[in-house]
Amino acid sequence: MVESTEQEFDPSIDTPPEYTRRLERKKTARMEAEKKFLEGARKIFDDADTDKSTFLSLDQARVLAQGMHSQHGTEFNEEQFQAYFKETDLNGDGKLSWEEWSAKALEQARDGDYFDSDEEADE
Repeated sequence: MVESTEQEFDPSIDTPPEYTRRLERKKTARMEAEKKFLEGARKIFDDADTDKSTFLSLDQARVLAQGMHSQHGTEFNEEQFQAYFKETDLNGDGKLSWEEWSAKALEQARDGDYFDSDEEADE
């Protein structure tokens, strides 16, 4: 089934140049939102890295995950956490680097529509 593109292109307001500019504004706004997200994520990661090793141990990552679940009112599940940790620890060294952790955090934010918005950036 072919999906309609009516929502993206509205001929009453979008002529090709305006449509292109509108898409560019959305892309720029999303890139800025992702940059801001990663800046906040960096602070969260650094705060969780209590021994300042630049990595999160299993225990540090667990404390971080439990805190985030508590903050969002969701239940922490140890089995799910273990699977998450194993999946996020790409090189299998038993700890999470900033690169591993932030890539997973950004992936989850994108998958959860964290950055999607019908609002357009201010012109």
